[in-house]
Amino acid sequence: MFGLVGLAQALVYTNGPVTDGVNGSGDPISQLFAPASLFGAGGQIASNNWVAEDVTVTGDGWFVSRISIYSYQSNSTAFTFNSANIELTTGTDPNAGSSVLSLANAPVVNGGFVGYRVASTTPNVTNRPIYRVDVAIPNTFIPPGNYMLKWSLGGTLPAGPWMPPVAPFAIGNAYQSLNGGAFNPLIDSGLNQNIELPFEIEYFPQLTGKLYAVDSSRALFEVDMNTGVKTPAGTVSANAGTTGGLAYAHGTQTVYVTSTGNDSLYTLDLGTGTATLVGPYGDPAIVMHGLEWDDTTGTLYGVSSHNNGLYEISTVNGAATLIGTSTLTSFTNLGYDVRNNVFYASNSGADSLYTMDRSNGAMSLVGPLAGPTNPNGLAYDWIGDRLFLIDNSTDNLYTVNRATGQTTVVGSMGAGNTLGLVFIGPARIIGRIGLQDWGGAVAGRVVTLELYQGGVLKDARTTTLDQFGRYMMPTLVTPGVYNIYCKASHWLRRVRTPVVVTTAGALGVNFSLVNGDVDWDNEVAIGDYAGLSAAFGTSLGDPGFNPEADLNGDDEVTIGDYAILSANFGLIGD
Repeated sequence: MFGLVGLAQALVYTNGPVTDGVNGSGDPISQLFAPASLFGAGGQIASNNWVAEDVTVTGDGWFVSRISIYSYQSNSTAFTFNSANIELTTGTDPNAGSSVLSLANAPVVNGGFVGYRVASTTPNVTNRPIYRVDVAIPNTFIPPGNYMLKWSLGGTLPAGPWMPPVAPFAIGNAYQSLNGGAFNPLIDSGLNQNIELPFEIEYFPQLTGKLYAVDSSRALFEVDMNTGVKTPAGTVSANAGTTGGLAYAHGTQTVYVTSTGNDSLYTLDLGTGTATLVGPYGDPAIVMHGLEWDDTTGTLYGVSSHNNGLYEISTVNGAATLIGTSTLTSFTNLGYDVRNNVFYASNSGADSLYTMDRSNGAMSLVGPLAGPTNPNGLAYDWIGDRLFLIDNSTDNLYTVNRATGQTTVVGSMGAGNTLGLVFIGPARIIGRIGLQDWGGAVAGRVVTLELYQGGVLKDARTTTLDQFGRYMMPTLVTPGVYNIYCKASHWLRRVRTPVVVTTAGALGVNFSLVNGDVDWDNEVAIGDYAGLSAAFGTSLGDPGFNPEADLNGDDEVTIGDYAILSANFGLIGD
């Protein structure tokens, strides 16, 4: 409906192909044609040898969930790989840049046999079977830009692991580091050409919503949240009169618009601009300027400039019921922080930010906006955790500091009497996560949620908890029944099933996570004991302190953490 539906999930970036033919038995093969001479490049953990390739992250960024390497060990008859070192650094120089992802001795999974590495003159040789080596990545967001992917593998055989080049041969820009030295271009000496190495990245696109605005002449705009530039998106139908505030009911995916010209409520189709009358407010004195939806109670609120009164508005017939008034004058606008369940208000007479008490209409000052001189629409981006404000005197889009009221200019929107602002986001999974045996701060703790359907990963996101353990995860999965998994650092992975996800998402997807997974292998076992023992007696800031061994969150690794591990020893996650 709003340009979000239909974006592919579990996308795979492929730097291939891997094979270029078949042998006499019909098996895929990767062929070395003379004068090329390099069967495979060494990237062995045991010898501290690495290879590297470039990758460009596109769009708004990726949430990376898996990296797959193609490799073989000479004379193997089965999958013989046992670990991987992975690093992703910024830029296009593998000897420079900063690290954004680093895994040491990460576990690997057999992604399957893909073919044999052979000389073109002996296509039926089978002593170099190539496998896809899958490395699970803790769901990591990578911003758009250029990066270098570096890797090395561990295996159980003496020869290799070796990385075959892309087949058929393609001139590339692979690099290699030997014995921990500098990275140099990886050259096939027979061709005197830089080779290209195949790999895959499974990722999910960064999710954002859209910001829409309306002006008093019914013109609709989409507003760029990064620049403030507004793009025409249509015109509200003439029956709506003079348009003002906008609101979005996420659960029913309904957009509401208030008319300050004929004192009525309408629903609005953003695709066509069609306004459909819900009904009049019932008091001709009302000039309903502010409009906002409360997700927690399913209530539509508005503020009239004639008395600065807060009203509850019926979505059945438009009738407005006065809740209470404030002492302010002029136009008041509303914005709802759904993550923290706080109603905010801006006032064009006072040029300040307030919080709004929904029980009586009273407003409490947060602070001056310090910039806008005629503030109008407010809208909360629940994905980016940003409160936006538009001002039709300065013609700017702003973000607002919800603690101080101070605004920061995003950019110019261009001239116009822009009044209403609304954020339209994708479906969301909402719930609460209990972190067992944890006495530290819950707010800001990172968790990973994965949605599976029919055994296939459909979406994976990292999100943070608030002080009460609540989370809100955006998703673009199609409506249906899913298994939803949750994992947090040193807690075991747990699943909720079945979960019905609608076009709006799912509510009440709660988890209680078992503590003690120090080494993140999803079981509480001897490896966790070893990690805790190595850090035992240390405190935050000490050499050797391991925050993953601080199971109770008291910033030290002591007998209390050992007791938690002992109590859960032997448990395995879902």
